[in-house]
Amino acid sequence: MKRTLIAATVLALAGTLSSCAVDDEPKADPTPTKSASPSPSASTTPTASPSADSDAWREEFTDEQLQEFDYALRKWRRYGELMDSHRSEPPEDPKDVREVFEKYTYNATGLFHSYVMNYVEGGVRIVTPPTPVSVTGRKIEANEKGSLVVFDQCNDYTTLDIRRDGKPIEGASPTKNDTAIIRVQMGYEPATDTLEGGWRILTSKVVDKPCA
Repeated sequence: MKRTLIAATVLALAGTLSSCAVDDEPKADPTPTKSASPSPSASTTPTASPSADSDAWREEFTDEQLQEFDYALRKWRRYGELMDSHRSEPPEDPKDVREVFEKYTYNATGLFHSYVMNYVEGGVRIVTPPTPVSVTGRKIEANEKGSLVVFDQCNDYTTLDIRRDGKPIEGASPTKNDTAIIRVQMGYEPATDTLEGGWRILTSKVVDKPCA
């Protein structure tokens, strides 16, 4: 039972952990593989320093593409902020969390069940999420039928503090390295909502190797 819960927690972590990021949920979500629903945490201050030209990648894309990227990134970070809060202290009504999954992902049911199992019934808490260090765009496709944005977020996992019933969970981090990348795919469907509001998480997966 203990191993099962820890394994589920790690999976959940990866995806949403902070805007960060780590998912709390099964891989199907628009959230991570070797993950812990990591939530993205845009609000924290990085302890590791990104490279001097961390934004140099933007020169490879057009202004229109970068606008799409910025819309998607803001949605990802907002999701991370909300989930960081819900993983730290579950709300009185778990339905509030389900609404977040419905608005920001494509697998609300699976992610919600995982969240309830780990955080509501399992006593898991992410006291401190990993710290976002930098973001690098990898792919930006924008067209009338739908858009896709893929980016890598470097997280500092030395700040990660995961507990169950108040006790630290050993081996809950999705990586043994101080830093690791979360590769995120965001999709946008024109008929879904406003330009920025229509973005949702397709997948988020921890790449278990140090950030370059």
